[in-house]
Amino acid sequence: MEDTYHESHTIQKQRRYSQTGEITDTLELIISGKVEIRATGFCITAKKGAVLGIFEYAQGPRSYEYVAVDDVTLASYPYTRLSDVNQIV
Repeated sequence: MEDTYHESHTIQKQRRYSQTGEITDTLELIISGKVEIRATGFCITAKKGAVLGIFEYAQGPRSYEYVAVDDVTLASYPYTRLSDVNQIV
């Protein structure tokens, strides 16, 4: 399989990575740290190895807000269609 990974970046502790309504055009693999996934009445913590955006529609508006609990390193992958999930999982 072709490696389509295109960048990694760090989000500082307590910074918002993404918010509801933004277009979902990438999937993010957590390399290190923790991220809270938030929605109205809902909050879970994702850790190393989790994929952010996997429950979002490709190219649709985000339903969740993502906030770094710690300093977080993420690896980004393009997300244009559901089958793009296969590049990570």
